[in-house]
Amino acid sequence: MNREYAEKWLNKLKDYWINKDIEGAVSLFTKTTFYQETPFMKPYTTIQEINQEWQHVKDEDIESIDK
Repeated sequence: MNREYAEKWLNKLKDYWINKDIEGAVSLFTKTTFYQETPFMKPYTTIQEINQEWQHVKDEDIESIDK
């Protein structure tokens, strides 16, 4: 993975997150076998678990988080 690829991927993730596009965000993890947002939570190992975790984005006040 090079820096350009990583920056594009992260920008897509941020765009999906800000727009609450859960389907788009989850699509970035289709090849992921291990997803963990913090070291204190149980890792997710299926796309269904990742999708379920991303559902909370619908209720976030993203405008105040992103500042």
